[in-house]
Amino acid sequence: MPVNTSSLEPYARRLAQTGLPQRHETQCSPSALRLEHSALGITLILCVDPSSHRIDTAFFKAQDTIAQETAAIASALCGILEGLPILEAQNHAVLKLEESLRDSWYRRNVPGIVQTANMSAPFSLMQKMLDDALNAYRIQTGYEGEVSTFFTSADTEWRSQDTEAKLAAITDAVRDFLQQAQADTEPEVVFISDSRIEIDLPNVPADRLPALLFALELHLYSVFGFSIEVMYHNMQDRNKKRT
Repeated sequence: MPVNTSSLEPYARRLAQTGLPQRHETQCSPSALRLEHSALGITLILCVDPSSHRIDTAFFKAQDTIAQETAAIASALCGILEGLPILEAQNHAVLKLEESLRDSWYRRNVPGIVQTANMSAPFSLMQKMLDDALNAYRIQTGYEGEVSTFFTSADTEWRSQDTEAKLAAITDAVRDFLQQAQADTEPEVVFISDSRIEIDLPNVPADRLPALLFALELHLYSVFGFSIEVMYHNMQDRNKKRT
């Protein structure tokens, strides 16, 4: 059964910019473990270094019947996967891929927070193959990691900016995200460091906060290219706010 690509309109422009999908076959290094998983005409191949649990190389193969859009998504995913720990790849790579390919002005294809379970079919397909790859890696190596601690640090250009400029840029990105997520709130953001902010989201229901904050971290990564930890704090409880 072919992959349904009818819901890829939000990604059409950026997919067109990715160029022709790369379908080349690459050999894994002798020290790497080769993981190969297929679904609906797409095969994802990962070469993982067992000493570091990082993906050295990622590539894919596709049957001739696979839509070019699906192949382009697989190609873009491979570019994200290389260098990531396999646990981080399974946890966040497809979420980062979806965020990077969707036009920022385009309304999400589902209400609320986009997750792998409610993404367009080609993205869900990529997630299934990564799930299978991690399970196979655990079985073959005895790997037991459960929590990803992968961190991408800020570049020199960002670190050279003053605190006010960093805070303004992050606050703008937070506001854009909240508008997309249809969260009716004015955020209060406190800059702690290049890798951490504190935030208050007045009037957002408590049961919505965990998913919203998780998605916000992914959004900030897609905007700035490095990880920013989001710490929630109800600032109304403070006698004095940090500025």
